[in-house]
Amino acid sequence: MNGELKEEKLRSTNIDDIINDSTEDNDFDVLEVKLDSTNIDDIISEKTENNDFDLLKVKLGETNIDDIINEKTDDNDFVLDGDKFRSSESKKILSINNVALQNQTRESSYSNYVSFEYDEKNIITAYTLAYFTLKENPKIVYNQLTEKLGTPSFKHFNSSYKENKNLDAVIWEDKENNKFYRLEYYLLEDEGLRESTLTVLINSESDIEDPTYSGQPFYYWRDYIKARNEFGKDNFTYQEFIKRRGSYSLYTE
Repeated sequence: MNGELKEEKLRSTNIDDIINDSTEDNDFDVLEVKLDSTNIDDIISEKTENNDFDLLKVKLGETNIDDIINEKTDDNDFVLDGDKFRSSESKKILSINNVALQNQTRESSYSNYVSFEYDEKNIITAYTLAYFTLKENPKIVYNQLTEKLGTPSFKHFNSSYKENKNLDAVIWEDKENNKFYRLEYYLLEDEGLRESTLTVLINSESDIEDPTYSGQPFYYWRDYIKARNEFGKDNFTYQEFIKRRGSYSLYTE
């Protein structure tokens, strides 16, 4: 009798009930992939709900570097121009908005990493994420920042990129958490790669905490913050400010 029941169950069980996973909660459909326009990072990068670490949750001026990278070596800890840094290539740290940044660099001399700047009390004051992808414009970091922080405060295009809307610099200002995000893109022609460099700083105008916002088109940010406070206009944009100075008016939005 048991043998007959087992045989009957084998005849009635559908293979799809065993092998196929339900896709009701999965937004991805391979048939919807747009050839020549879909970025591989948007498919491969994975949500990391089980990973407690997220770069966007690092509290500048509060988080201790030892809580993130507790191993200090000659290779990962260094001093540059009097400032202390500790870096890591760990996949556990390469996570932004709960998305793991996969290494799409194939064989190359470049590796993804995060470098944290910290003070004499081991408190993190800034950090930089370097993310390398194939030469096509890497959207994953930009997309995750936009999802978390909303529309960028400022976008800049290299003159040769403007027509195709390829960004070379983006700014987000997180007023609630007093953070300044700047995202830059670089082409590495020799490797066929594009680098996304995200630097996160304390967004303060004080002489003590205010970082050096060096490099165009970020150069005027500190002056902009001061001017906005003087005008008392919270909706006065960086775009408006630099246009008044006659800078980057053609390739920004």
